[in-house]
Amino acid sequence: MTSPPAEPRDAARVLVLDEHDRVLLLRGWDPAEPEAGSWWITPGGGLEKGETPREAASRELHEETGLSTRELHGPVHTEVIEYSLVGNAYRQHQVYFYTRVSNFELSRTDWTQQERDIMLEARWWSVEEVAQNGAEPKPVEPVYPRDLAAILRSILR
Repeated sequence: MTSPPAEPRDAARVLVLDEHDRVLLLRGWDPAEPEAGSWWITPGGGLEKGETPREAASRELHEETGLSTRELHGPVHTEVIEYSLVGNAYRQHQVYFYTRVSNFELSRTDWTQQERDIMLEARWWSVEEVAQNGAEPKPVEPVYPRDLAAILRSILR
């Protein structure tokens, strides 16, 4: 049996950096494939019709964290990834921006039901923790994008 082709999707993501140069990551899993384990990602998601990547990044940042900011820098990274989530296959072009924040309380108020189902927790990571997690052997809970430590180091220079 042949797998259906991956649905093309455009997305925008945000590297949220705090005053200690840590990045906010969200831990997720796929309830349709629990054996695949969990992973860590930045806030972000798909573009809505007519949205620019910057507009989508700002909207997604607010929906997933409660933060409202117009101070998005970049883009600082782009990539194309293929993945499946709850039984759907995607080929996603992602554009990354970054913003700086002071201490804040994460809000889940605007999460969709799917986000509530797949997002397990949020945590601040230092660049060193991101780099160590990406080292061999293969991490139990991968961080995406895979080259996040290098991207962060470039921003922090």
